[in-house]
Amino acid sequence: MDALATYQIRNFFKQFSPITQEDCNRAAATISSGATITPTSTQGSQSYTVRASAHANGFIIQFRDPNYALDVDLLTVARETYGQLVPIYQQCDGFLEPLRVYTINDVSGDALFLRNSHLHRPENFHLLQQTVQYFAAQV
Repeated sequence: MDALATYQIRNFFKQFSPITQEDCNRAAATISSGATITPTSTQGSQSYTVRASAHANGFIIQFRDPNYALDVDLLTVARETYGQLVPIYQQCDGFLEPLRVYTINDVSGDALFLRNSHLHRPENFHLLQQTVQYFAAQV
């Protein structure tokens, strides 16, 4: 794990003390029925993200600052628009309040902007810019 991810994890848990990284890892193991829990190599400044790898494909569990909760309705519309390129998010209630906890299926592969080369054309650049800005605000 790089220095930035380590820094982001440390700051996230400093903000939500007494909740610890170990608390989140235990909750993730419970949610995933005992899967091996590993922090992802990329972390956000307002979340802690782990991979649960008991299954062939595994899945992601994310613990988020409640002020930066995911807009599940918007993500549903994105999935309707882009299909399997957009992961399925489900909120898990009852774990480590006040954090918001989500399970996310793993959609490993090319990033959306790489798969949609039409977004790279100058006349469509504003669409890519809006998408990136929205998701950057969610992290």
